[in-house]
Amino acid sequence: MTFDVTRVRAGDSQQSVALVVNLSGSIPLEDLPERILAGHHIYQITVNPPADSEPTLISSAADLASFEGIMRKFLASVEADHGRIDAIDLFPAVGVSAAVTIGQVLMPHVSSAWNIHDRGDDEGFFHALRVKR
Repeated sequence: MTFDVTRVRAGDSQQSVALVVNLSGSIPLEDLPERILAGHHIYQITVNPPADSEPTLISSAADLASFEGIMRKFLASVEADHGRIDAIDLFPAVGVSAAVTIGQVLMPHVSSAWNIHDRGDDEGFFHALRVKR
């Protein structure tokens, strides 16, 4: 299984980056908070066909290794394109194994922190956690 990362929207500030990860489900861009839509560069990670986003998408060590590779590629491209930034706003639709991998790819003293957002009861997103290595 392979994954792809694409920039789906260019932003105003080099320091404002968001990542939507659609693995166990799909987060439509219009569901993101207005402050993200207003000025962030927005990237998206999706699975390549014929696979489709669903709760049991990652079912082997090889799938997880492929996902880890695309996460590392994303972080390297952010550093190359945006320089060192404090944090990346993360909107994950992922299972547990992918969530752990997202935390594990951060490099101490190098990687940006993750500002992780989750859906609230009102269907809007809220800042749930900051992960820094």
